[in-house]
Amino acid sequence: MPHKSHEDLERELGIAKTQVRIGGIYLHYKNPDHKVRVTAIGVQEATDKLCVIYQDMANEKLVFVRDLDVWLEEPVKGTPRFRLVTEEE
Repeated sequence: MPHKSHEDLERELGIAKTQVRIGGIYLHYKNPDHKVRVTAIGVQEATDKLCVIYQDMANEKLVFVRDLDVWLEEPVKGTPRFRLVTEEE
């Protein structure tokens, strides 16, 4: 499968950045006391799939990557998997 063009990837990244705030602090629906900070939105090289890169705020040495479509899911109707609680400046 051929890769997307850089222009297409840049367009998709721009859209993703309207859906997920880089620098934003989020809570996971299963553990609302556990905060994570989004550090970037990236592209998985092998698949061109967009992903969210984020850190555990309790242990910033831990960096995670999650597919954007999974990040945006509502595992329980009306309940987002991750909820923005604040934006860092």
